[in-house]
Amino acid sequence: MTQFPFATQPHLLAVAQGYIHQDLIADRALPRVRTGKKEFRYIQMQAEERLSVPDTLVSRKGRPGEVYFQEKEAIAHTTDYALDSMVPQDDIDHAEGQYDPLANTVAGLTELLMLDREVRVANMLGDESNYLANQKETLSSAKKFSDANTDPLATIGDASEQLLHRPNVMLIGQGAWKALSRHPKIVKAVHQNTGDSGIASSEAVARLFDFDEVLIGRGWHNTAATGQNPAIGRIWGNDIVLMYRNPNANLGLTSTFAVTAQYQDRLAGSVQDQNIGMRGGQRVRVGESVAELIIDPSAGYLIKGAV
Repeated sequence: MTQFPFATQPHLLAVAQGYIHQDLIADRALPRVRTGKKEFRYIQMQAEERLSVPDTLVSRKGRPGEVYFQEKEAIAHTTDYALDSMVPQDDIDHAEGQYDPLANTVAGLTELLMLDREVRVANMLGDESNYLANQKETLSSAKKFSDANTDPLATIGDASEQLLHRPNVMLIGQGAWKALSRHPKIVKAVHQNTGDSGIASSEAVARLFDFDEVLIGRGWHNTAATGQNPAIGRIWGNDIVLMYRNPNANLGLTSTFAVTAQYQDRLAGSVQDQNIGMRGGQRVRVGESVAELIIDPSAGYLIKGAV
């Protein structure tokens, strides 16, 4: 294993690698798959190959027909994402009780790394260029879920039928989810009532559309430049993504909409830095090497402007 000059410590690695943020969904939307090198090859799926039916008949002494997959091989590389922070030696020396300033700093850096990744994934999945021409739409005002007279059952159901792989995951921003979960037609279908009151849960909506999971993008971020007044808003907009997420996804011949290639584990550690304050301190670092990839564009559908 490659030895990095930046020192890592087991208890800090445990914090960085085990950190969970309930409001961030990038890792569930784009599952991580391992790559042995920073630069790697992966297969971009050609959907038509899996739909062309070959002649499988073979005689008693004949030779079975051969199939040659015209897979499209692509080259990609992971990108390093990392953050540093400084912890003065005084903070370390005077920490009380169970408080560990180094571990606390690792947790904060990890959360910011995850927040940055959430924004990258949200921008990627909201980019129309990542979808096939017939697998994206922008809802007109007559179809938006904020109008009680529209029909989200038909909108989502019809979109699902467009995919060669029926989607098993719906990803939806909080604003769109608020409207969808309260829409009279959804409430009526879920609760078997008149639809004039009630809220549908994500589990109920998943069952309604036969999805494995509904992912709700609830994360916030500050888009203001450093030193400016905060401008806090939702990371995920008012869009909906329907996707097929293969539980056995890899970088080879498997169909899945998108994955995250990961090189090695997330790292965390600290090194002495004599230039921190008067008594020096520890420079803490957290980082990871990843690449977000669209594997099979035919396995995703984008609905923009749901509200």
